[in-house]
Amino acid sequence: KQICEENNAKLIQEIGNIILIFKSSNNPNPKLSNLLRMRDKT
Repeated sequence: KQICEENNAKLIQEIGNIILIFKSSNNPNPKLSNLLRMRDKT
């Protein structure tokens, strides 16, 4: 939780001592971002 708060990120999954976090980019590159491509299709 501390790592997420310090980096303004969201915890996605935690297994043992391994965590997966998500942090959105301030200015994402549309060619690299799956989130932007999927948003444009809906």
